Amino acid sequence: MGDDASAERVTEPAAAFAPATEYTATSRVGRVIEIRVRRLASRLDVQKLRDALYVALGQAGRGAVICADLRGVGPLSREVSDAWSRAMRAANRDIARSCLLLDPSNVTFNLQIERIVRCAGNPERRLFADVDE
Repeated sequence: MGDDASAERVTEPAAAFAPATEYTATSRVGRVIEIRVRRLASRLDVQKLRDALYVALGQAGRGAVICADLRGVGPLSREVSDAWSRAMRAANRDIARSCLLLDPSNVTFNLQIERIVRCAGNPERRLFADVDE
């Protein structure tokens, strides 16, 4: 589970975006990095997602823009949320901004991710509950 987190540059627009694993970080075009997370169950999962992000950052370059779909993520353990916040904080210097898409009906997770993002300390990270935003 999660061992196949990918970070690859895809040039074909027809390439499937649905992840084969619990999380993906993919640099497809320019400085944009697409992240999809379905589940983070342990600190190891957070580490693997972070590693995939850094591979994608290597392709996109410093000042990347992250677009993350977190609509499928359920509530996190304290251990996982703390690890994720630290990973976000460590990536602050490499990203210009990020947008995180949330499911408005997932109240517990949304409160957790608000805290995680606040603790990560980057005012250029924004949360959205609507794809059109």
